[in-house]
Amino acid sequence: MSSHHSIPISIIAANKSFWCISLNNLSNRLSFYSLFQPDSIQKIPLDIHNDEPIAIIGIENEIKLFDLQSGRCNIISTNYKYLPSYVNLIRANQCPINEFLVAYDNSQISIFDRRQKEGAIQHFYNHYSTITTLQMDTWKLASTDVRGFIRLWDRRMHPHSLWHMNPQSHPVTHCSFDKQTLICALTPYCKRPDMVKK
Repeated sequence: MSSHHSIPISIIAANKSFWCISLNNLSNRLSFYSLFQPDSIQKIPLDIHNDEPIAIIGIENEIKLFDLQSGRCNIISTNYKYLPSYVNLIRANQCPINEFLVAYDNSQISIFDRRQKEGAIQHFYNHYSTITTLQMDTWKLASTDVRGFIRLWDRRMHPHSLWHMNPQSHPVTHCSFDKQTLICALTPYCKRPDMVKK
């Protein structure tokens, strides 16, 4: 995963550590988090903000923010501790500046604003299975889950979703919107169905 900032960097996440690599100088590698216990984490929620050189990483029920400026990986915040559940998904890309989204294992969604010391500023609860994708702009939020539900939220009307649909009971693996359209893709559980014998 690479940032889109003036200082090109790449983030590589392994099961025990993170590496921040400067794409201008590939020998400049910095390990900036390596405190995992063996086999304690199977998936690492991670995203990079598109408007700020910030990496946001979920570690169990805690969120850490890292400064990626100049290829340095300094922790800039550890305020987000003791969250309601383990972090399942983080979305910072295409979010408004200073804001990012977090989905938990209990299917709750929270909006965080780095300017607020208390952390999450809004919560959304109407999903009942694992959340698979998130996207947000200044007034709306789209979320999807493994049961095929697609929900659109108006941030000004939370916690009720603006509308929802469930076209098929397959996991939604992609969701993206712009000012006029919302595009979603579902991946069937059975990717290779048996051919019908003629």
